[in-house]
Amino acid sequence: MKKSPLLIGLLTIALLAGCSNQQAKQTASTKKATTVKQQTPTKLQPKVSLEKARELFKQQYPNADISELQLKKQLNKTVYHLTGLSDTEELEMQIDSQTGDISHLTKETLDTDEQHGVARQKERFDFKSLMTLEAAQKKAQHYFDGDVLEATLEKDDGVVYWEIEGHQKHQKMQVKIDATTGEVVDTELDD
Repeated sequence: MKKSPLLIGLLTIALLAGCSNQQAKQTASTKKATTVKQQTPTKLQPKVSLEKARELFKQQYPNADISELQLKKQLNKTVYHLTGLSDTEELEMQIDSQTGDISHLTKETLDTDEQHGVARQKERFDFKSLMTLEAAQKKAQHYFDGDVLEATLEKDDGVVYWEIEGHQKHQKMQVKIDATTGEVVDTELDD
């Protein structure tokens, strides 16, 4: 009978030692997983510069001004999508940001009230006075911890904005930046 309490005590010690060892293994694997997760977020880094993309657009459409510019990950590559306006048409072009290959050229006639340069004058912007794509991405990444997925330059009510979209945990975060002043004017977390 005296052996029972001793045997139970030894089994209890062995069981506690096993649990303690398992907890140490879990803590070590958790630390390892945390270390792997803390990778540096990436920016959109095209080989073809924004200036070169604008130049390619101007070569294709010499009588048009760019009214919207987008750089985004699409399937396994990153592409520029440029939209511009002539006096009578809306023009679109897609450029592979790694090779400079042009695709998806489209033209659409503007509505009568937008023709004769009305929409063109209203929507075009002067790139010389705007913050760079690199600066916009850097500022936006203060608001999310993941990769940049998309960058859009567009005009709204006379103000040109960079909209940078990236990952925030398992959600998308959009950061809207005044492209002239560099001021963050809005952030939005999407589900």
